[in-house]
This record gives sequence, structure tokens and C-alpha cells, in this order.
Amino acid sequence: MSDIKILAFDGSGREGSFNRKLLFAAQPALEAAGAEVKIINLLDYDIPVYDGDLEKDGGIPEKVLELKALMNEYHGYVIASPEYNGAPSGLLKNAIDWTSRKSGDENPLQQYRGKTAGIMSASPGKLGGI
Repeated sequence: MSDIKILAFDGSGREGSFNRKLLFAAQPALEAAGAEVKIINLLDYDIPVYDGDLEKDGGIPEKVLELKALMNEYHGYVIASPEYNGAPSGLLKNAIDWTSRKSGDENPLQQYRGKTAGIMSASPGKLGGI
């Protein structure tokens, strides 16, 4: 088992996503470099759209807490995000919004502090993942 654990996810919920395929194409190279890689699908977490009132009234949703706990187990992330109108996808942005929220006695931004992230994008369009 590797000492380096990488959590990989894409920002597309589309069936046949180029970015999801990109993660699976990158996995062998990451493993050959010595990393243990786990690829997840953000859609499996059924995260509601971030809303401060929702957080205030109900706290952080259980599925978000599950994702945050998983993120804590990894040293870094590989993120493959489509580009929608010059920005990351709403799915990815929403996951970051929720997982960046402090819960309980954890440190602020605990899931992100000290982590290394690689970001990549795949697109059949002329501008790629601008």
C-alpha cells in the first residue's frame, strides 16, 4: 500500500463525461508514481445546492459530512473539471462550497489545508478547459 493517497473526482455528472474518462486515464500514471488512488463520483453524495439558510437551519447535510470525512483520509486531490462558460461546473463548485464549511470542532478548511491538488480538464471544444 502506498504512503500517498489521492482522492480523484470530476465536476461532471454527465454519463460518458470526458473528464471522468480523463481521471481513469490518469489513474495508472498516478499509481505508477506510487500513489494510491480512489476515484469517486460527486453525484453519489446527492449534495443540495449550498444555501446559508439551509446550513443555519439544518446544519451540514449528512452526505456532505461523509464526503468531508473521506477527504480527510487523503493527502491530495486530482480534479477533472469541465469548463462551463469560463468557470468550473456547478457540481464541482457546490461540492467545494459545502465541504469548505466548518463543522463541529474541526479546523477551518480542514479538508483543504496542507493538501496538494492537481486540476485538469478535457473538452472536445476549441477552447478546451479554458
